[in-house]
This record gives sequence, C-alpha cells and structure tokens, in this order.
Amino acid sequence: MVRHYCFLKKTIVVVLLTSCSVSLLRAATKQPLTPEACTAVRYLTAGDVTDSSSLQISPDGTKLAYVLQVPDVQANNNKEELYVTAIDGPSPTNLSPLASSQRIAAVRWLPDGKSLSLLVRRSGKIVLARLELATKTEKIIWEADNDITDYSMDATGETIAIAARLAHSGQPSSQAHKDSDKGYRVDLASTARSERPRRIAVILRRGDKNQWHVAQKVEFVSPLTGRLVSDITENASLHINLSPDGLYLVLDNVENFSDVPKDGIWGSSPIVNNMRNTGLEGVVVSYLYDLSTKSASIPLKSPLVRSISWAPDSKSFLAVALAPAQSTWEASDVTKGSLNDHITHMFSIDMRTNSVTEVLERAEKPPIAWTGTDHILLRSADGRLTQLRNVNGQWIRERSMQIPIDDLSPYSALTSDGHRVVVEYENARTSPEIIVFDPSTNETKIVARLDPQMDKFLLPKSEVVTWTTSTGYKAKGLLLLPPDYDSSRRYPIVIENGSLLYHGQFVCDSGIDHVSSWPRGILADDGILYLMRFWPGITDWESNYYPKGLPGSLAEVAFKQDLVESAIEMLDQRQVIDLQKVGLVGFSRGGWYVEYALAHSRFPFRAASATDNVLYSTGEYWMSHNQTEFRAHEGLYGGPPYGDTLKNWLDYSISFNLDKVHTPLLTEVMGYGKQDNDPDRPPDNLAIHEELLVGLSRLHRPVEFYYYPNEKHQPEHPQARIASLHRNIDWFRFWLQGYETPTPQEADQYKRWEQLRNDILVGQSGGGLRKH
Repeated sequence: MVRHYCFLKKTIVVVLLTSCSVSLLRAATKQPLTPEACTAVRYLTAGDVTDSSSLQISPDGTKLAYVLQVPDVQANNNKEELYVTAIDGPSPTNLSPLASSQRIAAVRWLPDGKSLSLLVRRSGKIVLARLELATKTEKIIWEADNDITDYSMDATGETIAIAARLAHSGQPSSQAHKDSDKGYRVDLASTARSERPRRIAVILRRGDKNQWHVAQKVEFVSPLTGRLVSDITENASLHINLSPDGLYLVLDNVENFSDVPKDGIWGSSPIVNNMRNTGLEGVVVSYLYDLSTKSASIPLKSPLVRSISWAPDSKSFLAVALAPAQSTWEASDVTKGSLNDHITHMFSIDMRTNSVTEVLERAEKPPIAWTGTDHILLRSADGRLTQLRNVNGQWIRERSMQIPIDDLSPYSALTSDGHRVVVEYENARTSPEIIVFDPSTNETKIVARLDPQMDKFLLPKSEVVTWTTSTGYKAKGLLLLPPDYDSSRRYPIVIENGSLLYHGQFVCDSGIDHVSSWPRGILADDGILYLMRFWPGITDWESNYYPKGLPGSLAEVAFKQDLVESAIEMLDQRQVIDLQKVGLVGFSRGGWYVEYALAHSRFPFRAASATDNVLYSTGEYWMSHNQTEFRAHEGLYGGPPYGDTLKNWLDYSISFNLDKVHTPLLTEVMGYGKQDNDPDRPPDNLAIHEELLVGLSRLHRPVEFYYYPNEKHQPEHPQARIASLHRNIDWFRFWLQGYETPTPQEADQYKRWEQLRNDILVGQSGGGLRKH
C-alpha cells in the first residue's frame, strides 16, 4: 500500500510544483495509525464508578475542571488525571494535573469556587475528598469500609449523601461447611435472582471544626414491593440525587421481577411485561426518600428511570424515563410501535402537588443546565441547543440555536452554567478537544487539545452512506476509506455489526468505549473499508421494522442480519466493495448478531470476529443457572429447549447450527479476573464460549480462540487492548488481503492460519465446504 500522499486544500486553485513537493514532504512525515498510537489517545473519562460528566464549570464561570484517562502501557494500567484551566485567556500548552490516581470520578465544584470534591482512589480504596486549588492540598471528607461509588451534595455543601459498596464475603457460610461433608441439595429456587453487587446509602452532615458524621442510614419500606430496602443495586448508571435544600434524596434501585406485584398497574403494564419477557432482571425504580420522615414514595411510577435533575429551588425535578405504568403516555407508546426499553420521555415531577407532567415526548439525556427555577437548557437529537420555560405546568420552547462547530456529535460530553457551553469535540478525523461556546457572541474557543500527537498520523477519509433494509428501515452509517482511496477499485470491507453504535467519535479505534476488537481507522489506513452504523436516536425505533413470522423475539437478530445484507447490496451496486472479501466484527450482543449471520445469511463472509458476546446457546442456558437468564433465552426462542419449542432452538440456536458456519471466526472472551484453572473446572464465561471452540474444531472449521483473564467486558488494560487490536487487524488482513505481518513474533500465528486456509481449500475441492 502506498504510504505517502499529496493533500491539497479545496481553496487552492493554482498549485506550483514546489508547493506540491512541500505537501509530499509533509505527508511523508505522517504515519499510518497503529494499535499503540490509538491506545495512547487520551479521552475524557466515562468511568465504571459513576457516569457523571467529567466537565465541570466553576460557580463564577471562569474555570473548567475535567478528568482525562491516560493509558500507561509500560505499567499496563490507566491513570486518571484532574485538570483545571481558565476558560478565558490563552489556552495553556503544558498544563499539569492537579491530581492523579487510578480512579478519579464525580468531580464537582464546592460552593466557594476555590475547591473541588471528588471520588479518588487512595490506598487501594475510593474515598470522597476535597481538593484546595490554591495549595493543591487534598483532604479526605469521608471514607467508608469499602469503595464509595457515588455521592450528592446540597447547595450549601453542609449535607452529603453517599453510596458505598457492600463487602462480598468470599467464605462459605458455616452451614455450607456442614453441608459439604454430607452433600447438599441444589435447586433452581435458590438462584431466582442474579447476584449483583450491592451498596448502602448514608447521609453525612458537617459538624463543628468541619468534621463530618453519619446522620442517618437510608433505609425504608418499599411502597412497590413491601420489602425493607436497606441496600441498593450498584451500577454506574444508577445514581443518588440530593435535593439542593437537602431535604429529599432520589435514589435508583433495581427491583427484581420476582418481587414486583403481578397485580395492579405494574402487573398489567405492557412495557413492564415486555421487559420481563425479554429477560431483563427487573424494573429500575427511582425512590423519593424524605430525610425527615425516613419514608419513601414513588412519584414517577416508571419501570425504567435513566436520569434525575433537580430544579434549583428543590420544588421539582426532571426525569428521563419510560412512560409510567398504565399511564396515557404508555398507552400512546404502545400504539406507536413495538415496545422496547429506549422509548424514553422527559417528565417533570412537582414536589408540592406530586403531579407528573411531560416535558418532552422523546428524550435521551437530562438537561444540560437549569438556567433558572423554571428554565432549562437541553440538547436535542439534531445537536441544537434549546431553552424551555415552564409556564403553568407547560414547557414552552423559547429559543434554539446551533453550536457553530462543524460535524459536532450530538452525543459528545457537554456542560453549561447557563451562560457558556463547554463541549468535548471529536469526530472521525478529529482527536478529542475541549471547546467553549458563548451563545451571546456565537464565538468558540479551544480550551484544550487532548492529543496533539495525533497530528502526525494519517487518518482515513470518510463518507456518510444510507441504505434501506428489506422491511423499509432507512439506515445511516459512516464508511471509512483509505487515505489514498481510488473510486475505480473494489475494496475488501469489514462491517461492524455492533450493539454499541457509532455516535460521532474519533475513529482511531473504539475510543473511550474500549472495544479493543474494533480497529476502525487502523484497518482503513491498511486498505480495508470499514462500515459503522450511526446510533439512530429514539424517534423512529428500529423494532418497528422487525421481520414477521419468527418465534419468540428472534426478529431482532434477523433484522440485524438484514441490516448487514442490505448494506452489502448497496455497496456492491455502487461497485465499491469486493463481494468475495467481506468481513464482520461484533462485540457483546453484536457478537451474537455476527455468529447468527454466519449460520443463516446467504452471503459467504470471508472472515469474522466476535468478542465477549452473549450466545443464546444451550450451554449458556443451563450454565448461567438463574431465572433471569432462563427468561431471556426462553423469551428469545418462545420457550425452553424441550418439548414443543425444541424445534425453535434447533432451527436458530448457534448450538445446533455450527455446521452451517464456514467463515473463519476469531473469538475473544474476557475473564473478569478469573484465571483458567485447567485441569480443574474453567471459569463459567470461558466454559460457555468453548461450546463454539469445541464444535467448530470438531467440524474442522477455521476458528481462533483467545482468553483475557484479567479483563472486564470492555478491556481497560493497555497491553490487552493493543494485543486485541493487533490480533483483529492481522486476522482480517490475512483473510481479506492475504497479508502477513513480516515480524518473527507472529510466525506461529501465521502457521496456524495458513493451515486453516489449506483446510478450507481441501474442503472446497472435496465439496465439503461452502465456497467463498
């Protein structure tokens, strides 16, 4: 592949020979993207402690605090660094971090504007700390017995609500010890619920000499289940929110379906029943806890609440949530299309009357800011900023404006104090930056370029493409092209069949999402086209276009296959791709989409990769051993793999369709900290996925299988990310381009793959395998 290019700006009309020579010289200094370079990119954090924004404007509007994730390849970990910079004046080029740790989260300005509160890991535990900017001194506000996972503070900074992780006992009970001697009975009733991590919530108050003490533990009887709630589910997207006046606390909790009453509004709710039948664990309820009476209510009877935002006067709060059970909004959603857990509204809950009104029929994110007691600023799906005003319970649009930044993602991190807007800016060809926008002057300013080193790398070209599925759904994607793209050629292509869809981020790799098997821009630099589908938003949900006639909820995966096949047809008609060189890559649920397509699609894919995915296999069904998984699998196939519904499993489950898979498949499985204890029982996640390894191997089908014992679902450690990127790049380049990296380290790898390729050729000559 040619590595040197001559880039010419559109504004240049006449180009002298000397200017092109200069361009060639400059282009010659640029390097193709590499896994190492992409892994080193710094992003704003979106951590696993809390998903709170790391962009925070000071109370006086003069300073910006933000947190970056900084990979350290040699140490094989990530640091998180806290920065504070002036919003006005020249942007610093060499800003030093105020704090550094393996975990920094939930940074918030304290009322004095001179200090910050933050969650930070110190001595192996996440604590709540205060950082004085002038002296750069840090003082611990509170530490619990275990990690603090979230906190919320009132407007004065005198009351704090914290959520802290409960310890998990690794030791069996004394009864289990006794039973081990005699044997003990195993039954499914004991596995009725998934064992999620739990946490407690407590209220802290400031006393004399700035000493903090626990004023009360948050516990109450749930008005939904009638059970005592003394601890809540731990999840980064479940928050606790203290009202500005410090009198009320909203806290989110997952209530298992086995505890939710089957009568009343919850039992007759179509959305609740749909959630139950599709295998979700339970409903996500926001409880309103009264600190004075120590009792709780559910003012918004929604089965899934995604975010809460208090009004400055504490007289109301906003929630982005599914429609309340048995409400007129729910009835309207039912008539408009297929039910799913993404058709969220924005509601306003009035504390004085306990009434609920709709702010927006469709909303994905909470408001950017309250600009007054009755005014909010939000960002709509098209990226525009819109200000709404509450007039007698009705929210009226007052004004709307576009942020004057080209190709700004409508989902990038963004914050505002009501006067200026700060946004993380990145797109396919722009590495992350932080930009300030002043709506009064319409001016923008770069506050920080997070990765100026990316200027020396070649970036792929890109093109927005659209296509229509067989059921009429209009899809939109971003097609990455090589920097020297030639429109007269047909190229190999890799199509991302993902559950995490593209939403406008930098395409070096998967970005802060850390899907290490998505070598987006790197493959494009190496001459392989790469197609990603845009996140479609929630106004015209794709479930309305699912094919008919399939058992259970299999229409979902059949629709994903249709998306890929119709994209291939579109690109083939445009004479862009080589039909004999199409690859698929999927992560998580998207890996299931990939494996289903390999067994059922009419297209002969040349190579595929699936990473840490759900399988919906028989092995996964019985090994998961809990009611939530049973419901998910039986909901998918219309019943269990026994009796009348066995045929559905035989027809569609990967367990019984491996013989139809002829595509070389690279599988990567994460271990969540569990080593492979061979010859003892392997970890469950590894054992579940080995069903494919064993089956494909016994069928003499090309398969490569890797296990990452120290990684979670989305790998974080830099060395694992780099290794996974290299494997996926090598895999697709080998099968789609016939290319082998000329380094000794990969010699054994290519010997295995060459043998796999030879086996395919032997099978083709004998008629045993489907030809590509």
